[in-house]
Order: sequence, then structure tokens, then C-alpha cells
Amino acid sequence: MTKTKISFGLLLAGAALIYGCSSKKDTATSNTNTNPTPSGGNTSTGGTPATGGTPATGGNAVGGAATGGTGGSSGGMSATGGAVGVAPDATGHCPRRSLKHTDDMLCYCQPASLTMCMDGCVDPQIDADHCGSCTTPCPATAECNAGTCSATPTVAVPAAAGCDSMRLALDSAGTLYWTDKAHGTVMSQAAGGQPVMIATAQMAPTVIKVGGTNVFWLNSTTNEIMKAPTAGGAATALVTVTSMMLDGGGTSDIGGFTLSADGMTLYYSTGKTIMQIPTAGGTATEVGHEDSGFPKGLAVDAMGTLMAYPADINGDVDIMHIMAGTPAVCASMDSTTATNSNCGRAGRSQGSLNLEDIFIVNGVVYWANQGQVLSSDAANPPGVYDTVASGSADASKVTAMTIQGTTVYFADDTGLVLKAPLMTGAMTTKLARGQKDMTTLAGVSSIAASDTMIYWASPTCEILSVPAQ
Repeated sequence: MTKTKISFGLLLAGAALIYGCSSKKDTATSNTNTNPTPSGGNTSTGGTPATGGTPATGGNAVGGAATGGTGGSSGGMSATGGAVGVAPDATGHCPRRSLKHTDDMLCYCQPASLTMCMDGCVDPQIDADHCGSCTTPCPATAECNAGTCSATPTVAVPAAAGCDSMRLALDSAGTLYWTDKAHGTVMSQAAGGQPVMIATAQMAPTVIKVGGTNVFWLNSTTNEIMKAPTAGGAATALVTVTSMMLDGGGTSDIGGFTLSADGMTLYYSTGKTIMQIPTAGGTATEVGHEDSGFPKGLAVDAMGTLMAYPADINGDVDIMHIMAGTPAVCASMDSTTATNSNCGRAGRSQGSLNLEDIFIVNGVVYWANQGQVLSSDAANPPGVYDTVASGSADASKVTAMTIQGTTVYFADDTGLVLKAPLMTGAMTTKLARGQKDMTTLAGVSSIAASDTMIYWASPTCEILSVPAQ
């Protein structure tokens, strides 16, 4: 078999020809494909090889894209097919994601489905620096999906100097609400409008929810859940908890809260216990408690019968049945002090839970652990769970998550913002990249979505947005 040898040095010198990688015997892996035929790629037709260029014998590339050729692949991408390798550089190194074959000492893309560009082998369908072709980079914060760059995020709300973190919420009219922890403010902004101040001098406000005509938020340093009219007016404390140490470690601090679908009831976690209180004010009553873990973020189903949460310390994801006058008990499997009562376990001993974001949609509970979005039946969890979607292969945690309709939006700690349909093993779409502060290592702290827009709080406290795609 005649092999084409191409100098990697010429490739790095900026030659317009970018050679394609194809299947070839790899001595190291003993994978053999004879006379490979391109599949799934955009095979060039009518291309004219440059003078002296010789397509590899045995390859089935038609009209190889060479310098000066016509009809070849555009944008510096070589035609797929043809056993074409490149020579190592002067130090004997191959381009990235390629290996030297011992039979001819040339470099070939691994896997062979990748495309050889001047800076190495890439997948132009998903590579944001080579999106659709070797010479088409996406903007710095845009991503590449199916060879096309995503929309570039725009700044919906500029950052204020001295930022810490922000949390977001949207109402049914598309008005955006947010807390600014460092500046102690709560604000809103209607679509296309200007920011409106709702409250100032708040004590490290974090979690924020909107229900009916009121907005609620957690003052984290004073353990108060505040309430204010969305149209403007004085903020008042709906819930106040005294911080104290608990037996077995931990404190009684408020871990999170949520609202019923009608906005009439507020649920909150304090220490190991979950409580409920009318949003109009009144007496708080117990929904249930954990034996060893500390419930954090909460989710209630549309009927107000199920309460789900991730628990700190033990890493469990539990679901309480809300029953008037009968508090649930969620006990660890190795508990010697309590047994489960009106409680199901969706996940046990999760390794890197997102403790703030959890949802129940159409009888299914969704949460995030490590770099994945997971799901289980909410009413009767079977003890095993499904993977809905995954972030970057390098992700170790989902930093923010929300669900709108039948889509989950989430961000991971590599700086990606993604979306996926609510189904097992869903294909993810990358909405943005570069959402990580490499100095502080902070990532996206909150995401909110409507049917038309997606918003997230960047690590530099800008609120960025892209249209729903």
C-alpha cells in the first residue's frame, strides 16, 4: 500500500491544506480497517488536488481537498477518507489527539473520525475553537453544537463592584428578580425595562422565590425569610430562626425554602427539620425531619403532597409525604435511633450534591450530583436513579440548575452552561462557555429560565442571557 507522507512542519507553517484523518491500522491497538470508506462526513466532490498531491492508495476520498483545489471541504478542513498521515515535528512529537504508527512513523488522528487541523485533531461538530471548520472559532463565550456556534450571551444586568454571589428568580410575566449577597440588595427588572430596587440593607440575602404578588428571600446571616410586595413596599420577616448548635453537630440555621404552586404556603428547612407556614403569616408546623442529615434546598410537587431535598452531611436525597398532623421521619439506613416513616430515598450517600437546586416535575424528582443531572420516581423511589444529562467530562459538580417546561438548564464547574430535555440519557446542548473565574474558581451561582429567555449569574456577578434555543 502506498502511503502519503506529509510534513507536520509544513502544516504548522500555515499551509492552507489541512489533512483529514481516516481509519488505518494502529499497531498499538491492533484495530484494522481496510480500504476505509468515509461515512457521516461531508465528502468533497470535484476537488482538484494540488500539483504533485497524491491521495493515499486504498482510500476512498473523492476529490481530496488540497491547496488550490476546487469543490473541496471549506474552511481549511480536509476531506474525510483516505489514509493520510502527517510527519511528526522536529522533536518527534505528533499533533494533539494523534498517535504515531509504528509501521510508517506517521501521525494519525485518534480516533480516526477526528479532523486534522494545524493545531491538532478536532471534532468540528463540537469544538468551539474549530466549529464547522478548522478556521472557524466561536466567540469567547459561545459554544459549538452540530458545527454551528451558539448565540453569544449578552449582559442583562451589569456587575457591581465588590461582588460575592447572586441568586435569580423569574415570575410568570418574565420579570427577573435577584439578590446581591455582598451589597445586601434585592432588585427586579421587567423584560426590556430598567432595574428596580425592592429592598436594601439586607443581611447577606441569598435564596429568592416569587409567589403570587410577593417576593421572598433568605437573609442568611440573621436566619430570616423576608417578604415584600413585587410592586414595591416595605419588607417584613415571615420566618425568624434562632441559630443554635444541635446534638450530633450542625446548627438550626435555615438551609433553604420553597413555595407551594399557589404561593399560599412557604416550606423551609431548619437544622434537621422541615417546616411549613402560610405566606400570609401564622403558626409554623412540622412537615418532617431527618435522623442524621441536614435538609437544604427544597422542592414541593404541584399537589403539595411530596417534599424533596438533598441532605448535607449524609448526602442522601429524600422525599417526604406531606401529611397533616403526621410528621415524616427520614432515617439513614444504618440508623440506630429512628426508622423511616412516610419517607422515600431517591439517592443515598451522594458524593458532590448541589445542595440548593432540586425539582419535582410530573411525579419525577430531579437533582444534581457531581457533574450530572439525575432523576427518580418521586412518590415511590425504587432505590436506583437515572442519569438525565451530563456536563463536561471534566466536571466535578453542577453549580446551578433550573427546570422550565420539559427542559433542564444547568451549569458545571468547568464554566459550561448547558441544557437538555427531561429524559434519560438526553443529549446536551452547550449554551455558553468561559463561565468560571480562574482566580477565585467560582462558577455560575444561579440560573433562571422562561419560555423565551435563559438568565444566569456569572462568577463576576453579571447577569447574562441568551434566547431560549
